[in-house]
Amino acid sequence: MGKLKGQWYIIAGILISFSMLSFFHIYYSYSKVDMTSVLFNNEDNYAMDIVSDLSETRNNSPITENKLADTGELLRMIEGSLQGKGYSIEYDYNASSVKLNITGTDMRVNIRR
Repeated sequence: MGKLKGQWYIIAGILISFSMLSFFHIYYSYSKVDMTSVLFNNEDNYAMDIVSDLSETRNNSPITENKLADTGELLRMIEGSLQGKGYSIEYDYNASSVKLNITGTDMRVNIRR
């Protein structure tokens, strides 16, 4: 019996190490904060970006035909980008105005020019 005293220290050390590792792993997983959820639901920035991009595109296109083509292309790109984030967009535009309705949220963007 005298020969086996050291093995209990090794077994106790392994058990204590495992229990401390488990405790810190559980503590770490509960203390995590997911900051990316704010980025996924940032409707205010979407609306401001859409308004500024449409205004800039319409101001930089002096010819009416180019203005309609550029606005249509930008709206299709916006639609594709927002559909990837779970929003659906309906739009109507002509040479003097752009109307957007984004569903899935309470966000509405209307530009009249």
